[in-house]
Amino acid sequence: MPCTWEQVPRFEVSIDPSDPRVSDHLESLCRECVLRYNDEVAHLAGVEIEAVRARKTPVEVTRVTGGITNSLFKVEFCVGEDFGASPASNAPTDSTAESASGCSDKKGPSGRLPVCLVRVFGEAGSSIIDRKTENRVFSDLSSIGFGPALLGIFRNGRVEEFFSQLRPLGPLEMVTEKWTPEIAQHLRYMHSLEPAAAGRGRDANQPDLWGRIMSYVAKGRELLKSSPEDEEDDFMTMLSTVEGEAKWLQRTIESRKSVDESPLETIVFCHNDLLSGNILVPKAGDGQSSLRFIDYEYCAFNPAVADIANHFAAVVESMLIVENDYNVEKYFPSKDLQQGETAIPDEVEVSADDVSPLTREQVGRDYSSRPSGSSSQQQVTAGLGGLGITPVEPGHHAYLSCSIGNLSLTNLDPVLRDYRHLQVVDVSHNRLRRLDALSAIPCLRVLNASHNLLRRMDCFTLARSLEQVDMSYNEIQELGDWSNCRTSLRELRLRGNAIKQIPAYGLKRTNHLELLDLSENQITTIENIAHLPELGVLKLTHNQISSLHGLDGLNRLRELDVSNNFVKASRSPALPPRTSLLQSLQGLSSWTCTSLAKLAVSNNQLGDLDTNLEVGQQQQRGCGFLVINIPTDTPARVH
Repeated sequence: MPCTWEQVPRFEVSIDPSDPRVSDHLESLCRECVLRYNDEVAHLAGVEIEAVRARKTPVEVTRVTGGITNSLFKVEFCVGEDFGASPASNAPTDSTAESASGCSDKKGPSGRLPVCLVRVFGEAGSSIIDRKTENRVFSDLSSIGFGPALLGIFRNGRVEEFFSQLRPLGPLEMVTEKWTPEIAQHLRYMHSLEPAAAGRGRDANQPDLWGRIMSYVAKGRELLKSSPEDEEDDFMTMLSTVEGEAKWLQRTIESRKSVDESPLETIVFCHNDLLSGNILVPKAGDGQSSLRFIDYEYCAFNPAVADIANHFAAVVESMLIVENDYNVEKYFPSKDLQQGETAIPDEVEVSADDVSPLTREQVGRDYSSRPSGSSSQQQVTAGLGGLGITPVEPGHHAYLSCSIGNLSLTNLDPVLRDYRHLQVVDVSHNRLRRLDALSAIPCLRVLNASHNLLRRMDCFTLARSLEQVDMSYNEIQELGDWSNCRTSLRELRLRGNAIKQIPAYGLKRTNHLELLDLSENQITTIENIAHLPELGVLKLTHNQISSLHGLDGLNRLRELDVSNNFVKASRSPALPPRTSLLQSLQGLSSWTCTSLAKLAVSNNQLGDLDTNLEVGQQQQRGCGFLVINIPTDTPARVH
């Protein structure tokens, strides 16, 4: 029988979690609560309830870990021979919500003695949460069987039903194929509810979100009045930033509202705090229980999409709470996972970089079975991120990125050889001389190996899928052969090396190259790049270039930096007295440039060359040969 708000047992007592006798107080509260629930709401098991009334049942009190704003205690009346501790040893102990106790599990208050969860509200949380409204919402949801049964209310907390057959979901289980559909289905059902106590407000189309944020900001400013002056400025700045960003976001969203509103924009009853710990699922072997949402203190009416987005962000927050590991890039669900196009398999064979193990303990066991030959194994593991679909094994998920920069690594082998699914690798700012381990990664797209000790480009086999490469600030003397990734390479950065020339074979058929940075090298001649039809940015600053011959054919070039070289001005007598800057640069007398928008020519040997730049039918004053910005709507032609 559901318990209405008027029927909920109430007690004029307060519980202090720090009181040495808190176990005695909790036992007394729950004993009276269970008896009144039996007498006034729903009859419980006859023999067991009479044993409670006669004080013949020992009680086990366990502190439940995982509460963020509240203190939680599990209180269980033990019947029969299952009780494993004497009443005298009932001091609270740390335990997870799903851990076994000395008592046998009992079903809820619909026929047997309930296990109680005592929730003592935290003072900090109570300063921003309306506890009366929270209790009313909890009662409304409990009365329709959505949440735990509400057994009683006391001054600074309440007594709820404890789901003994359920356990909290693991953080990475939130995006598995087993639980994602159930979470979505249960959330959709929750969004269809309209608890009267939640206060939908006069305007059903106005979300609670923006007002709630502003109230938090106001409360923060109020609390800061009693803070030390050295702390006040920093927090006031932070609060102002939050307030400003929230107002901007609200204006932006509201300005983009269309007539054909998406169902996800509909104002619905939202949970607003779907962390992994607030999602309970059946324990192994339990085929009768179903997924449940708990903890409704932040429930309110908001756009459905806000609840969904908050749930995705909660994956990262849950990893922080459960594993003390905060890494947005690593744990935030990929776009595919967010859109529900796929999910992480729940049961697959464990591999080194597959995320399907789902818990760091399982991953650790897998790693511990491997040879320990490298001291950087743990560092690589910590650098993994970017959950997503791997093209190596279609339909499977893996970590797609690895960032292990600035770790003084001297060797990547064999650390990275097992991570065949990686697409983005950052090994910058180390002491690496070779990259052989990367040869085993077939789908590598982005590589940052800058600031190392690399001397040769053949220090690894180039993946055909490479799109962006940064090997700046090494000791490379030859450009090397990039034809292996000719169909994919878009950006190549080799700044700060010792490259002397651009060989004919170097960039052969890299027809999709859009950016080439060879700054701070020893190049004397621009050659063998005129065949690059898509090249838009060319950086050659700080070389030994004396002529700009070799740019013919680069008709899509938007930005050219040849500053800090030895480029000279042309002194041909055929030039008119008043010439254009582009025409005056040695080597550019016949170059047709229709897209150039930025030219840097400072610190060359241009002498007193006229700084006028002819653009269409107009002339622009060249800004002292520093950087000249050319309007893109008027092509510049060299005569």
